[in-house]
Amino acid sequence: MDEQEWWTWLLGGEETETLEDVIPDREHAGAEDQADEEDLKERVVSLLGELPTTRRQAFLLNALEDFDAAEIALLQDRRIDEVQADIEAARRTLRERLRGESRRQPVTTSATSAVQ
Repeated sequence: MDEQEWWTWLLGGEETETLEDVIPDREHAGAEDQADEEDLKERVVSLLGELPTTRRQAFLLNALEDFDAAEIALLQDRRIDEVQADIEAARRTLRERLRGESRRQPVTTSATSAVQ
């Protein structure tokens, strides 16, 4: 699984944005783009920290450690459907919050710069 596939899986399969839309390629990124990438990574970590503990743990075990819902349910002493719901809720929360933030950031283009 390449990085793009991992991010798609992590945030949900129905995404139309690519990883390059969200996080620029380091080889072709300037200093500003690399700073933006670091800001995004910090924001994801911050958002994860805002999730309820069991939801965050279930999501991270699934996304980073490749545990399935049944394994996580055993570790957390919970039902499988509860774990699955938490994983999906964490993905949804991250997706919505990250999308909302990207929409709020101003877009600067040469056309807008020329007008000002």
